[in-house]
Amino acid sequence: MKYQIFITIVTIYSLFSDDFRTAVFGQEVDMYFDCTSLVILGIFAVELIISSFVVDGYFLSFFFFLDLVSTASLIFDVNFITNIIFSTGTSASVAALASQSKASRAATRAVRIVKLFRIIRIIKLYKNSEKAKEIK
Repeated sequence: MKYQIFITIVTIYSLFSDDFRTAVFGQEVDMYFDCTSLVILGIFAVELIISSFVVDGYFLSFFFFLDLVSTASLIFDVNFITNIIFSTGTSASVAALASQSKASRAATRAVRIVKLFRIIRIIKLYKNSEKAKEIK
């Protein structure tokens, strides 16, 4: 039960931390949020691996892929990795700026979709906790 509460809190943090960081803090604290996101990425990766071995029928199931996508999406919450992936260097040409604008809009849409995966993960955790209560 404590494990499910911990994972739920970590999932909620992963859902809203990047928006909270952007709204409240400046760039000087990005490193701390990036480190926290990397730790959470590790926690979810370990959970995915352990669940694959422990839970019958989990490996390659719908929920396995759901967890895999939501875990992999945490990479985009780490600023220095996102900067490398999208190569946010400076550019002077109008065509390059337009291209970067389109890429930014596409990335924003992708983040919204990924948050949907994370919300579904919370629903799955809630259902599992309800099943655990019924068993007791």
